[in-house]
Parts: sequence; structure tokens; C-alpha cells
Amino acid sequence: MFNFLMTNSDVFDKLYQEINRQNTFYFWIIGIVVTIALGITVFFGVLEWRLSTKQIQNLKSEIIHEVDNTYKAKIQKLEKTLDEYKEYQTRKALVVANSLANKFFELETSDNPVKQSMASNDIVQTVNDIIKNDMVDDFVKVVTMQIFDTNAKDAQKSQQKDQINEIYKTVMNDKDAKKYYQASKHLFKELGKDESLNNK
Repeated sequence: MFNFLMTNSDVFDKLYQEINRQNTFYFWIIGIVVTIALGITVFFGVLEWRLSTKQIQNLKSEIIHEVDNTYKAKIQKLEKTLDEYKEYQTRKALVVANSLANKFFELETSDNPVKQSMASNDIVQTVNDIIKNDMVDDFVKVVTMQIFDTNAKDAQKSQQKDQINEIYKTVMNDKDAKKYYQASKHLFKELGKDESLNNK
């Protein structure tokens, strides 16, 4: 009988591989577009050197018009695809960030040191994957750090306090994570002020 259940690390490995594959694909497309643009630039340079000014102007107008018609739609489609991919990455990151509560719960409730270590690594890796992903919206990164901070502080009341402190230090040693953490403190402090004003 086959076991169709996948562990969290398997799921994240598969997600990470898919993200890398998709990123590589989009970078290839961008590279091709840039190469075409450079080729056109070189082509214009050679024409300017060899042709008269009037011929150059006529030829430039024709080529620019043709290039505009040919590649404008393709570039717009590529930009739309990249925007959709960024939106997908952002939505997925928010789902993964919300799973941090479960990961902290697993760490708190486990008596097995190996499972505790795996849960600790999973928490750190989850935060890093979101913070380091350029396709994820900054607001979601700020929310991720707020979710991490809230769950870490709640988990410090458990027996795994030392391990939680170690996770906290590891995450906060990253300058990007620290930047988004500070932004989350500022944002949620401002939201708290607004809420207290509304309740008056």
C-alpha cells in the first residue's frame, strides 16, 4: 500500500522547487526581451552609421512602429503574467504565515526532541522563505512578522521557553526580518491607536 501523505518539509520542498522553476522561466523570458531590445539598439546604431539622416529617420519610424505593434502586446502580457504570479505568491505566503500558529503548537506539545528540533527549523524556514521572497508583497511580510511575534510570545509561556527564545534570536538576527518586525510594531501600534479612537 502506498503512503500518499506528505510531510510539511516535503510540501515545502515541492513548493520551493515549483517557485524556483517558475522564477527561472520568468527570468528567461525577461532575458529574451532584454536581448531583443539590445539587438534592436545595435541595429539602429549600425544603420545610423551607414545611412543618411533622412533615410535613418524614415527607417526608424517604420521599425519603431513595427516593433511597437509586434512586441507591445507581448510585453504587456508578460507584465500581466508577472503581476499575477506576484499576487499568487503573496496569497500563498499569507496562508503559510497563518500556519505558524500550528507550527508553534506542534513545538509546544511535542515531547520528542527530534520533532521539536524539526518544528523549530520549520518555523525559522517558514519565516525566511516569506521574508526573502521578492515576489511577496511587503505588507504580507510585515503581517508575517506580527504573526511570528505573537505566537512566539505566547509559546514562551510553555515548557519549551528556551527553544522558543533560540528561534526568536535566530529569526531576529536577519536584518530583513528585523526590518519587517519593526514595521509590524509601528503598523499595529498605529492600528491600535485608530481602534481606540473609534471606540471613544
